[in-house]
Amino acid sequence: MLFAAIAHAEALSAQRVIWPAHPGRPEDENAIDLDLASSIIDRALLVEQLARLDNQHDSAVISIETPHADLTDRQLVGLAADLAVPVKTLWWWGGQSDEAHRQRDRWLGLFRESGLWKPAETVASGRA
Repeated sequence: MLFAAIAHAEALSAQRVIWPAHPGRPEDENAIDLDLASSIIDRALLVEQLARLDNQHDSAVISIETPHADLTDRQLVGLAADLAVPVKTLWWWGGQSDEAHRQRDRWLGLFRESGLWKPAETVASGRA
């Protein structure tokens, strides 16, 4: 996926790829999974370096940034609140898959606390 993103960025003459990977821990919204955070950062750096080695063009170097790699769930929701992100635009909002239900269950409590989601709003599936 990251190699494809780099290829796409190169085609667009972009200089960076933003990878919003998040190492939050569903069981503790105030902590991150340090192993996962390290893996996210390491993977971005390694793919970036491999892409440089494989670069057969004289094009600019494309960097991979991981701005969420050290944010807890609570911090990420705080950032979303600061940016006034519409909760209904999140991929899981109206999703019917098991994963969408898990993510909705994981995040809605924090979104309620932040004021981004009001109980008067309803999820397409009827679950809150």
